[in-house]
Amino acid sequence: MTPLHKAARAHAEAGIPVFPCHVESKKPATPRGFKDATTDLDQIDRWWGAQDYNIGLEPEAAGWAVIDLDVKSDGPANWEKLVNGTTEQSTYTVTTPSGGKHLYFAGRVPASAGKLGPGIDTRGRGSYVLVPPSVIAESRYTVSDDRDPSPLPAWVIPTLGSQDIAPAVAPEGVEFDGADTLEWAVKVIEETAAKATPDIGTGLNERTVKLACKLGDGPLPGLAVSQEEAVELILNHWSDADRIEDAVRNAYKSRLNGLGCGEFGTPERKYGSPETLTAGLPAPSVPNVGELPLFRSWPSIKDAYFEPPQWVWKDRLLAYEPNLYTGDAGVGKTTLAENIAVSVVAGIPLLGAATRRMHVALLVAEDHYGPVRDNLKALAQTLGITDQLDNIHTLSVKSDRVPGGHILARIDDSGFVQDTPFMRERVAPFLMEFDSEVLFVIDPLAEFVAFNNLSDQSCRALATNWLAGVCAMSGGRVTTLVNDHPSKASMASGAHYAGSVQLKAAFSLVATLIGKDWQGSGENKQRKLSFEVKKGRYAAEDSVEFYRNSTSAAFTLASVPMLDPRVVALRVYQHIAARCNAGLVTGLTNHADYGPALIGADLELNEEQVKLAGNYCRAQGWLVHVPRTGGKSPGGWRLGEVTPLLPTPEEY
Repeated sequence: MTPLHKAARAHAEAGIPVFPCHVESKKPATPRGFKDATTDLDQIDRWWGAQDYNIGLEPEAAGWAVIDLDVKSDGPANWEKLVNGTTEQSTYTVTTPSGGKHLYFAGRVPASAGKLGPGIDTRGRGSYVLVPPSVIAESRYTVSDDRDPSPLPAWVIPTLGSQDIAPAVAPEGVEFDGADTLEWAVKVIEETAAKATPDIGTGLNERTVKLACKLGDGPLPGLAVSQEEAVELILNHWSDADRIEDAVRNAYKSRLNGLGCGEFGTPERKYGSPETLTAGLPAPSVPNVGELPLFRSWPSIKDAYFEPPQWVWKDRLLAYEPNLYTGDAGVGKTTLAENIAVSVVAGIPLLGAATRRMHVALLVAEDHYGPVRDNLKALAQTLGITDQLDNIHTLSVKSDRVPGGHILARIDDSGFVQDTPFMRERVAPFLMEFDSEVLFVIDPLAEFVAFNNLSDQSCRALATNWLAGVCAMSGGRVTTLVNDHPSKASMASGAHYAGSVQLKAAFSLVATLIGKDWQGSGENKQRKLSFEVKKGRYAAEDSVEFYRNSTSAAFTLASVPMLDPRVVALRVYQHIAARCNAGLVTGLTNHADYGPALIGADLELNEEQVKLAGNYCRAQGWLVHVPRTGGKSPGGWRLGEVTPLLPTPEEY
């Protein structure tokens, strides 16, 4: 357990909520920053077990008010003038990596910048600070005065003036700060941060005002971010910016459109009085039929925020839309779905591409529960995964027969979709129960949907009507993946789908799985496969080659000898343990001086085997990985708290 991990636990055990910030950064590592702070030790172990994060906290949550003295703006000297030799500076003090000071007092204070004097900011409610032993630019936050915090000087609050924003009261017909609205707001702020210069909040910076105006518009008509929440969210990303609170307050006061106007509000806004803002501009007008516009004008969309494409499996499985995978019978489409399922619930890369963590629902027709369970269990063991399989939900209609049949929908040649009792009474209610994202796999398509694959209308309705409707369930957080068996002729011709061209055209992503013949004999059989994206609406066509052996369901990018994963892990562990005991550094990646490629060369293994073995060792608690911290620590593998029982040489 690293010093940062121990310090985070110590704060939590003292009742002070903490949250992670990125390594050597002040930027929060969670979507809502200090609002995600917790004293839950299990959550803290998950965070700091994954990365050696910096530690952030909201001072007010601990009963503290922090005076932040910036050395570059003469903050310490200006503070000395304010206290004028009194004892008000004698309090718990942290020296920051830049040489500035954080003075901790007992009390409450709003966040402010420069209001007490040049280089003197305050951090309290609605803001956060990093605490020791966090690291920036290879320098740590350190305690330079460990006495208890003194009471906040009585003159601070009057000097700051009235900083509190009145509690948000939404106008009639507008909802403030809903969960989806705040999630959208964080994305808008992060997009702005990616384009912004560090001084985004200096003065009444135009970019800051535009950002505040956009938050007031909200993602859709009737939804908006309150002024109070806008200040907190922006300060969450620019904790050291000047006068953000003033900028947000003035942006909300000088709005051209009402709060919650959505993307139909006039996008171009300049800072100034309402009279200046409206001069020469016509009143906004958008034609509507009920709640929907006939067409959206260019001004209404050119600066509006629209959700970018999201991926369940980067560039290979599109989130919240219908996806079609094809492949010859027996090529391993179900095994591919199982590899995706295990990788997705664990949020780990698959075949070199990242995955998005979510629940998985497997609807299978060609396998009993036993083989599915055994494959999932073997995959989890190989990848070093423990309890994440709890988030995979399976229905095998071969084992659990469905009274009346397991057809989900019938689609006639005109495109009319008729669902079934099985869909209405069992599958749809199950999907609607999820309060989080879910990947719904239908394997294979022909077993569960009755449609004419030679009919253009029937094929289009399958994707754009029925499957799109399934994706809209559970608040639009369902991703559908259907596996289909095309004919051998279509595979041989390169079409990789059978029937109407609309079957391919209607899906957002179409990919195929191609397998070569098995090579070898007995337990040493191995098969080379390729996964090819044939059509991607938001990603280029792509392909990846990989391997499967006869003793494991796990796919690997490298051709590997058939060895028991635990035996390989024990060999790798013993090798790394010997290096640790000798004081030698062993890295997780090949960027280190001695990484997986060199380990593999020494042990006559390949790099892929070594990486899988590292995952296994970490999951078992045999090894832990410590990230690099610049010149302070080279990082690398360390011995964990669990020592495995090593086999005899004959057992290897």
